[in-house]
Amino acid sequence: MRILNIINDLDDTNKYLSITYFIDKYSVSKRTLQNDFSYLSKVSSNKGFKIIQKRGLGYLLEIKDNALFEKFKVELSEYLDQPKLNAENIISCIILNEDYITIDKILRKLKTSRSVVKGYKEDIDSYLEKYNLNLERKSHYGLKIINSMKERRELIVDLYIKENEIIKEYIDSSLENDFKEIQEKFINNLKENNLTINYMELKEILSWLKVTMYIDKQAKLLELDDNTNEYELNLSNEDYKILQSLIKKKARQKFSTQGGADSLRDDLEDFLEKFD
Repeated sequence: MRILNIINDLDDTNKYLSITYFIDKYSVSKRTLQNDFSYLSKVSSNKGFKIIQKRGLGYLLEIKDNALFEKFKVELSEYLDQPKLNAENIISCIILNEDYITIDKILRKLKTSRSVVKGYKEDIDSYLEKYNLNLERKSHYGLKIINSMKERRELIVDLYIKENEIIKEYIDSSLENDFKEIQEKFINNLKENNLTINYMELKEILSWLKVTMYIDKQAKLLELDDNTNEYELNLSNEDYKILQSLIKKKARQKFSTQGGADSLRDDLEDFLEKFD
């Protein structure tokens, strides 16, 4: 229901709201939000409103016909931003559940029929097979991925990176603001160690950290070091090695000479030790 929420945000203020405001609030990419605003601009003339965009300020809502505008909001709440019916979203309804999930619960979430969901059986099995995951179907109980959450993590991370709304809604609402400190700590460490990383690469690492925090949310990812009085990442040895590998693959040293390039490996190792 993100588009409806964006409309309500704009409707609740008479000021411009920046793209950064929406990125921070909904944890989605700039491109995703630009697509949302492109859609709103296209339909606005027939729905009683206008989206005004001003460089450096953001977006402002101007209502032309209140009756049409209110009708549009009702339409949004009923029809738009509902998860698409496909194998990926059916799996998204299942994968975060430790226990069985009933078919009826999936039907309510996706607003579809039992026969339609059953038609995706082969697609679902094929999708899960790529990640070495197995789905158990049990009469009177429902569906359950029998692999552990750690084994499911790769797929959950991929779905989160793709901004699957079912996965994002569940994980983001579960963690609320708990992840912000981890994100800030990680980005600051990159800056302090003169490392650079592009948006998508950073998104992949942060998505992995966020999903890991969700899976193991009883144990916080940050703990206070009594000696330095600073927060450090608290990961298992196995997860620490995965994080090491991700950083080595994606982060790069800022340098202007070949000599700087030659020292990249040593600098990266120093950086990684700070997470140990």
